[in-house]
Amino acid sequence: MPGEPTDSVLAHGLFQARLWLGARMLPMRIAGKDFAAMLEMFEPKGLQLTPHWSLDYLERSVRWAVRGPILMRDRRCLRSGLLGYAALKAAGYAPELRFSVDRKSVATNQLAAHCWVCVDGVPIINQPLPDHVVVFTHAATTQTKAAV
Repeated sequence: MPGEPTDSVLAHGLFQARLWLGARMLPMRIAGKDFAAMLEMFEPKGLQLTPHWSLDYLERSVRWAVRGPILMRDRRCLRSGLLGYAALKAAGYAPELRFSVDRKSVATNQLAAHCWVCVDGVPIINQPLPDHVVVFTHAATTQTKAAV
């Protein structure tokens, strides 16, 4: 099947399991963290072993992993955005995690926000929403730390 990893079934299974577990643990991992600390948690560290799989495969994998949330139902885009950002970064891409707010919600006491992940300016995980203004873009760091 096009876009499927060409690596072993074991590599594919381990990647899928890691994504699924990451999606389930995400609410507990970010609880009580400020915005900067939360973003830093999803910056992969050390030598990355995830193969350079296709964007389509990674998007489908993230969508599968985050389906049926028990926690964070009202923040689905944040779950898939953080998980997708980390998966794309680990696979060798240079993703950008973009955050926006609805213009109309700024004047209310209920701010409507959204996030999505782009690679080379193209939305991969989630899509931008109309009437939203980008307020922050978190770009992948270009420094790679080797595992010691």
